[in-house]
Amino acid sequence: SDRFVWRRAMSCFTFKNGGVFEHPNCPDSNKIEIAAYSYDDSRRPYRHLDELTRTFKTLINVEEWYTYRIEIEDTISHFTLMDSEGKFLEKHSIPHRKCWFPTWGYMLNFYFG
Repeated sequence: SDRFVWRRAMSCFTFKNGGVFEHPNCPDSNKIEIAAYSYDDSRRPYRHLDELTRTFKTLINVEEWYTYRIEIEDTISHFTLMDSEGKFLEKHSIPHRKCWFPTWGYMLNFYFG
């Protein structure tokens, strides 16, 4: 299971003494970070961050359009970010186990998490 995930730009926050504090007038307050995120062989990405998650360096401007592409091959998934005109911005890949019979799988519903 492959997907793009997002969060607000962490450059706008400080984590201290168990609290989260937002920086006033942060220049990245209208931006989000994205990452490539894959479940593989029942392994959850948040338990295997180095293997199953790739954070993009490009920050996403909230009011701009982008194209996100996931290409799945036998043993690797490619995650590509492009601008609204299709110009390449950044790409990451996550290797995974070979899926021998992908047509024997099951249809997943939308993910809201």
